[in-house]
Amino acid sequence: MANLLDQRSLTELVDAVELDLGDSGNTYVSAAEVQACIRNAIYDMNRHIPQQKVYELTLDFDVTDEHFTADTGVAVSLANHPVKYGSESVRTIALPVVTFTRDTDYTMDYSNGTITALSTGSMTAIGYHASYEKSKIAVDLSAITDMIRPAMVEYPLGSVPQDIKNFFMWGDILWIGPGRDSQAQMGDTNHIVIYYEAEQNIATA
Repeated sequence: MANLLDQRSLTELVDAVELDLGDSGNTYVSAAEVQACIRNAIYDMNRHIPQQKVYELTLDFDVTDEHFTADTGVAVSLANHPVKYGSESVRTIALPVVTFTRDTDYTMDYSNGTITALSTGSMTAIGYHASYEKSKIAVDLSAITDMIRPAMVEYPLGSVPQDIKNFFMWGDILWIGPGRDSQAQMGDTNHIVIYYEAEQNIATA
């Protein structure tokens, strides 16, 4: 379903409503009241007749030599989450290369994609490289800024019949369950398609 508001600006909508009311001079209703009513109507549209959109993503799970600066005892965010359990390699940037050990030099929060240097380990507050794999049963959908909710997930694209997966959302993360077969990890370069309901929107004044 296309955007029912047809990308009209808020100013155009206010003018149209005031014209319908026969109150272009705001004798009875102020422009602010008209704007508030329009926004309330859009909220109702989002609940009952949202847009229907499709988001297609080419999967790429490998992250190589991501730079981060350690901060002893402080969780430092990596660029991606969730991270595949046990997939990381943390090392120095400068030669000679030193590789560090999880739970000795640092700890990992795989779900939130953070790394914490331990005071009892060998990492100091300088730059390091982390190589890791993103989770192969989850997709970060934070790039979709207008999503109300996902409706259907197809993976991998190109299967006939379509392979529609079970899924659940937690925050911005879409977790993929089994489809026709048992749950399995997704593969690099495969395409995943998310069919989702999106907000109706208008441009600003």
